[in-house]
Formats: sequence, C-alpha cells, structure tokens
Amino acid sequence: LKFMCLLKWWFMFCISILAFVGSFFFVWAQAVWNADETKISVLILSLYFSFSIFIGWLTYQAEKLKKFDVEKHLKSCHMAVKSMIVLGIIGTTAGLLLMLHLAFASPDLNPTTVLMGLKTGLSTLGITTIVGLICYLALELQVVNFEYALE
Repeated sequence: LKFMCLLKWWFMFCISILAFVGSFFFVWAQAVWNADETKISVLILSLYFSFSIFIGWLTYQAEKLKKFDVEKHLKSCHMAVKSMIVLGIIGTTAGLLLMLHLAFASPDLNPTTVLMGLKTGLSTLGITTIVGLICYLALELQVVNFEYALE
C-alpha cells in the first residue's frame, strides 16, 4: 500500500488549494490581508505551499524507489513544520507589541485611538496565530505521510 502515500499527499494538497481558492471566493483572503498589519500570515501561507510541494516531490521519490536518498530530507521537513508554529508565535508577539504601541503611544490617550490600536493589534495577533496553527497541522499531516512512505 505504499503507492497510497502519494495519493494521500495529492488529496491533502488539492484540499489546500481548494481552501485557498475558496478563501478568495468568500472574501476571507481579503479579510486576512486587511487584518494582518505585519503580513506574516502571507509569509506563512507562501512557505506552507512551497514546503508542501517539496514534501510531495519527496513522497513521489520515496514511493518510486529511485536511487535518490530522500530520508536525509526528513529533518528539514520537520524544521519546516516547526517554522509554521514559530512564525505564528512571532506574529502573535508582533501583534501584541503593535497593539500596545498603537493604543498607548499617543500622548493624549484618546479612547478612540486606544480602541483602534487594540483592534489592529488583536486582529494581527489572532490572524497570524490561526494561520500558523492551521498550516502547521496541514504540513505535519504531510510529513507523517512522507515518513510512512519511507517505511
């Protein structure tokens, strides 16, 4: 049943593409773009799709039993998965700092300014965390599938 690993990867990749395209249809992509002031979520998504294609290629190589040594790339795949969480945490921290800066940097501490700063920081904080976690889980599934193809 080793040939099923590539099919599983293809299914997960197609679901990711479908979700990405669907986010434009339902205007979620625009909401993410507007809510994330740091644009770290866009970086996370671009890295996710890049690493997903790389893991798919490795799964293909592992399944076809070519002379290419794909097991040496396993550590880099795990590092790619961890980078999704790390970037999500960086976005969370950046959102928190942005929130504090925008809310309390004004000398007059106008309530409207404070609320707008809180809104901007919290939206950045939330979006980068959610995108980082979702991409982490989806990429981890692909890496586990790749590990199964190596057996």
